[in-house]
Order: sequence, then structure tokens, then C-alpha cells
Amino acid sequence: MKADYSFPKIQYEILSSLFIPEEIPAYQSIQYEDIVYDLVSEALNITDNSEEILSSRWSKWTPSGTIQVFDDIEDDMIPIIGVKVRARRWFTTKSGNTDSNGNFTTGQFRRAVNYSIIWKTGQFIIRDGVAFQAYYNGPKQRSEWNLNISNGSNKSLRIATIHRAAYRYFYRNIDGLKRPEIWTKLRISYLNTGGTGINWLTNWQHMIGAGGVIPNIHIHGKDPDDYSFYPTNILFSTTIHEIGHSSHVTLMNSAELQYIQVSRQIQESWANTLEWYITRLEYVDLGFPNYDASNNGSPTGDHMQWWSSVSSDRYTPLFIDCIDNYNQALNGGGLPTNRCPDGGWFDGVNCRIGTPPAGETAFIYADKFCYTPVGCCDCPEEGSSFDGSNCVLLDIPDSSIGFVWNNTWYLNPAGNPNFPYDQVSGYSIAYLESNIIKYSYGLTSLRTKLKAHKPSNMTDKHIDVYLNFFFNL
Repeated sequence: MKADYSFPKIQYEILSSLFIPEEIPAYQSIQYEDIVYDLVSEALNITDNSEEILSSRWSKWTPSGTIQVFDDIEDDMIPIIGVKVRARRWFTTKSGNTDSNGNFTTGQFRRAVNYSIIWKTGQFIIRDGVAFQAYYNGPKQRSEWNLNISNGSNKSLRIATIHRAAYRYFYRNIDGLKRPEIWTKLRISYLNTGGTGINWLTNWQHMIGAGGVIPNIHIHGKDPDDYSFYPTNILFSTTIHEIGHSSHVTLMNSAELQYIQVSRQIQESWANTLEWYITRLEYVDLGFPNYDASNNGSPTGDHMQWWSSVSSDRYTPLFIDCIDNYNQALNGGGLPTNRCPDGGWFDGVNCRIGTPPAGETAFIYADKFCYTPVGCCDCPEEGSSFDGSNCVLLDIPDSSIGFVWNNTWYLNPAGNPNFPYDQVSGYSIAYLESNIIKYSYGLTSLRTKLKAHKPSNMTDKHIDVYLNFFFNL
């Protein structure tokens, strides 16, 4: 403000009387450099800050540097993207965001600056605890700032990891999923205590945020059982899970009243899917193509292929199984002795039913094993009958999936009954979100939507056999 500014009739306090000519465009010309230097130097002397006066004329310089954070899977430092780094001298602050290599630059200064990080973006804010904005206060120096947020018990590692996850969800590649699209900044609080993640899901918080006081999401840094710190990849995936709930609310026409009608099984299973998929994207980008591969001894259980009927009926692989091509009922161990309870004999892979008479064609129609008749209407295969057009050999049992290969009828073999029989695949995660999740409130509506939008490689029977497991929980 101007030096002779007249305040209105309000209570006020002058914190400091400062004149900063290097911030005034009219004084930034080279012809004023000596005058500005002398003015600022004298001001520093008067205010007992003479240690900031350099012995010779100083030139402009640009604060810059690199911000990295430790990751447990990488077992090393990785660049952290989208961090807002600030350089401050007195009441002048200039900032810049880190790029894909963790590098940043700010506006120019002539003297030393105080560096800091503020953990917020245009879409989300991270808090240290429930109420306070999270910061990282760096050094005061007239040189670049290269920060490695290292492994250990420091809170900054956890806050930086939460930033990584939130920044990925809001700004980076998520394979066509919708952004969370919160009406105001999403407030995520980090608690250095035992627990997991909580999303309060109150729509009024998302809209007006209770004046910006109450956080939408709590993320705990420690395992509640032994109070050890979570590995960074677990903290990352937990953050994705909780933001996924917020995104689900806005998907349902931005209406919490609609969202709360969705079963907890659908709510949590979809958040599990987002957690698995987006975390895997992050680590594939970091050079781990087999991260969380269900058949590769993955470092976490985000894929949920070891979930069984004795586990929680809320946190399930319902939608993960629509995307992957891993059948845990056949690959999870504990296979039954009788692999062909619905007929046929086990050939080491499938249950072989048989072949049609020589010269005739095996096929499936209306979930029945059929073959073309011999001549006009002869059905010589034992147990078969003529239906007026073709020969019907056998109704395929409701619990089994049949197929024809090499002109031979087969049934899929029985698997471990504690796992869902997952032969569903071919859905993309973005397609599930926009065409299935948006309209699913429970298993019945989910089944209807999965069938209405099934990929070309799927049949209604594949979907029925899979979902029957969940209907029977």
C-alpha cells in the first residue's frame, strides 16, 4: 500500500514499515540498480539486518532445486511432482511447482530467500493433523535447494506420499477415469497415529467445507495393531481408496443421498478397484511392470485375489475381477478332489463331455449342448433328442459354464468353493465407472448393468456364475 495510506475506522496493526523498491516495476530498470542497492542496504542497517548486505553489488538470481521423496518399493528416492515450492524474502513470496523430474524454479530475487513447501494444489489441501495446513520449512540461502525427504519416522515422508497419490488422481494419467471433481478443495488430514483411512463423505463438507475447518478424509500413518509405520505404497493406495469414495459420491449425480443408497459392498469394492488400479499405474510408471500382479507374488494384496468367502463381504474383488483375467477359484489352491461334479471326465484341464457323431457339428444353443442331426432328424448320441431342428444332448447345469473346442463339448472344471469363479473379463475400468458403477446400487442392479454392457467375449452365464458367489455370501 502507499506510505500515506489512510486506514478506515477499523482495528489494525502495522507489522513493519518496509519499502521494497526492487518489487516496483519503475525501479527495475538497470539505471536504478545502484540507487536500489543503496536504499535497501540502508534499510537493512536501520532494521539491524546488516548481515544481509553483500560486500559487492549483487545480481539477480532464480531460486531453484529438486524435491525428491523416498519410496519403499523403489527403495530409493523418486521425484515428487506438482509440489508447490515457495521462496520468500520478507513479505515477497514467489513460487513454482515441481515438474516430472522434481525440479522447480521461482521468480527472481537478489538476496537470500527462505525456502518452504506448502502441501496444497488447486484441487486438494493436506493438513498436518486435523486443523493445520501442512508445510515443510526449508533453509534460508542464496543458492538452489535440493531436498531429499528420506525414509524414517518423519511426518513429511507420509505427507509427501499422500501428495503423490492425490496428485496422481487429480492431475496425472488414470486411464480415462473421471477426476474427483469436488466442488471445493478436498481436505485430507494426515494423522501420525494408528488407523487406516476414513472418508466422512458428508456432501455439505464437499460443497461448503464447514468453513474449511473439517477435513473430508483422514489418513493414518501407523498400523493400528503394532503401531509400525505403513510402507509408502500402502499409504499411497489407502489415499487412493479414500479419494475414490469422494469421486464415487460426485459420480452419483453429485448427490450423497443417492450414494448412501448404494450398498456398502458396492461402495467398498469399487474403492478397492480404484486403489488397486491407480496404485499399479503409479508403480508401472516407476518401472515395476509386475507390481501387484496376482500371479507374481506381488508385494501387496491390492488385487484381492486371495480374498475368500471367509473374508469381509464388503471389501471384495467384485470389479477387479471384471478387469483382470485371473481365476482365483482355479489358481488359489485347495482344489476339490472331484473336478467334474456336473458331468464329464477330467482331462487334466477341463471336463470333457464328448463329441457328436462323425460328420456332425457340436455347438451350444440356449445353454444346451447340441449337434446337427444325422440326415433329416436322427440323433444317435445316447441321451440326445430331436427338438425339431437339431439334436439336444444335455442342459448345461446352472453352476457350470460350457464351451465347444475342436468339435468337442466341455464343462469348466470345479474350483475352490471359497473363491469366486472368475471367468469374467474384458471390461475397462473407465467403462465400468461410466456405464456400470454410476447405475449400480446392489448386486441385482449390478448384474443387470453388467449383462447390458458385457464385452463380446462374455455371456450372461459367465456373469451369473460369477455373481452367484456373492449372492450366496
